[in-house]
Amino acid sequence: MGSKKKKKGKGKKKRGNRKLSAEEKAEKRRRRREYMTIFVGGKQKRVKRPPTIDGMPVDEFIENNADPIWLHQHGMHEVLYQQEREAQALDEEAPPGDTPEQPGSDAESREFRRGSEPPVDDIPF
Repeated sequence: MGSKKKKKGKGKKKRGNRKLSAEEKAEKRRRRREYMTIFVGGKQKRVKRPPTIDGMPVDEFIENNADPIWLHQHGMHEVLYQQEREAQALDEEAPPGDTPEQPGSDAESREFRRGSEPPVDDIPF
């Protein structure tokens, strides 16, 4: 048995990914932040990401954080209507005995309103 000879010439070359330069890495990060990949008809397409605020879609952020005046000024009446309906639903769910008492509704303040002496405090001021 003889020695095996190595073939000279064209052999398989390793095809590894080369390291990216700093510029290429920065561009890759920017593309990932700005675009996302979706599949359309079995092919990959790169489309712009929808805008977000604090990781939330803009519409959802506005619905959660905008006050009624801002919503009205910007013509978002459907959001106002939806918030009113949700508030009414919450009011209807709460039993009538669970409403918090108004300040000054205790017996001492009622007596004071009737004209008797004011309640005595231990606080000097």
